[in-house]
Order: sequence, then C-alpha cells, then structure tokens
Amino acid sequence: MKPRHFLKELEQVAAALALTVRTQPFRTAIAPGGLCKLRGQSVVLLNSRTHEDDRALVLAEVLNAMDIARVPMSEDAREFLAMRQGKRTPTTRPGNDTRRGPGLRRTKPRFGGGY
Repeated sequence: MKPRHFLKELEQVAAALALTVRTQPFRTAIAPGGLCKLRGQSVVLLNSRTHEDDRALVLAEVLNAMDIARVPMSEDAREFLAMRQGKRTPTTRPGNDTRRGPGLRRTKPRFGGGY
C-alpha cells in the first residue's frame, strides 16, 4: 500500500475514534508531529513538511495508545499498527537519566573567576 493511501486510512481510523487530525507546515521539518490538547479536545498535529511515511508513523503511534480493536480497517493497516506497537521512541524520565559527567553542581569554572 502506498504511504498516501495508508495515511488516509489511518486518518479515517482516527476520525472513527473522534480524534481530529490536522496537517499543517511547522517552522521546522525536524518534528513530524504528535498528539496534543487544544481547547480540551485531543488533536493530532502532523507536519506537512515531513514525508508521508513519517506522518503515518506518528499517527500509528498515537492510535496504538488508544482502543482500536473495534474500529474497522484493512488487514494491512491492522498489521502495521501491530508491528508498531512496541516501537515507541524512548523518552527521558527521572528514573531513566542517561546524562554523563559530574553535573552542574560539581563542575568548576573554566575561567579564573567565580560567578
């Protein structure tokens, strides 16, 4: 299935869940989008400057967090969502700190004077 058709089907699944999907250009092409709340309503914002594959991945990640068992969709879409189920991007949490080094508290000033 082509990304354009696949993205359209995922948008239809989101509409069946009463989830609004908006595609608009962001200032940067780095962020593909994500789920947010606007005026109390859940909205998925997708960056139109990113490739359709990336937008489909973002939408799949959002849909996997919801109950989609009873939503009608093609077998290809259901299989794709199942494959994407465990592949979320890691987030930094207090218990999952990956910083290295002594931290700001223990560092010494580089240049002779103090603060």
